Parts: sequence; C-alpha cells; structure tokens
Amino acid sequence: LFHGHSAGIIVFALVILAAGVHLGFIDRTTVTFRAFGLLKKTVGIGAVSLAAYMVVTLVMLGPGVTWQPYSEETVEQATEMGKPVIIDFYADWCAPCRDLDRITFHDPEVVEAAKSFSMLKLDLTRKGDPLHEVLLNRYAVRGVPTVVFLGPDGKEVVSLRVLSFEKPE
Repeated sequence: LFHGHSAGIIVFALVILAAGVHLGFIDRTTVTFRAFGLLKKTVGIGAVSLAAYMVVTLVMLGPGVTWQPYSEETVEQATEMGKPVIIDFYADWCAPCRDLDRITFHDPEVVEAAKSFSMLKLDLTRKGDPLHEVLLNRYAVRGVPTVVFLGPDGKEVVSLRVLSFEKPE
C-alpha cells in the first residue's frame, strides 16, 4: 500500500504512537513533583494526536506518482519504446523538492498523466556518486529541484524543464 517515503512516515508515526500510548496511558511512574503526571499525560496525548495527524494527512494525499530509481538502462529502454521520460533531480534536504513530491506529484491529474512516462528519480541527497556528477553535467543541472523531460527520442525538451516548485496545474 505505501512505498518509499510514505512507508517511512508510517513507521515514524507508529513509533510516535507507541511512545504516546506508553507515556500517556500505560506508564505508572510517579515522582514527588505533582505536575509530572499531568505533563506525562499531556505529552502522551499530544504524541498520539501527532501520529494520527501524520497518518490521516498521508492517506488524504492519495497515491502519488510511481518513481523508479534512475538508470541508464531504463532511459535506453524508454527511448527504444518511444516513451517519454521524466527525471526528477531531488534531495531530501530540499524544501521545494519535498513540496513537489507532497503536492504536485500527488495530484490525481499529475499521477494519471505520469503513467504515460517513465518516471525516474535521482537522489542527490548525498554527494560523491560519480554517476550523479556525469548526469549533472549532461543535463546542466545547477541545483535542486530540477525536473527534466525527455521526449520519445531521448532528447530533452528544454522548454518543459522545471527548476522550482510548480503547482499541479
């Protein structure tokens, strides 16, 4: 049901939920500080609420675009089949990248349109990968986010390049 980033959010929400339930409702530790019990229960309820909010927000987003990790083989296969390609150069620390993922690439119309493309992500969160350097030079990527569109012939359609957050429209 959930993949990649969504699975991470679900796991994190479960950890927060478990901590909140334990702290607010199960743990019976007492101390002489009277407000400690109230503080524990408040923090526990807050953690349970945060976990619920995270899961509800994720579910309300609906399914997002299905991405594959970038590979030269996938680009070659798409070109041989005459299928256009979208390459998303992103990094986890990039706020506009996260907004593209969370908003634009979860929009139902964008998700439907993406089915006509080979959707590839290139994670630039960590530096040092020689392939990344080659691709950054090949596509003249200066920063993230950068979304590159390749036509069915494998050549970039430069007019479609995205260099910042774009609304789904």
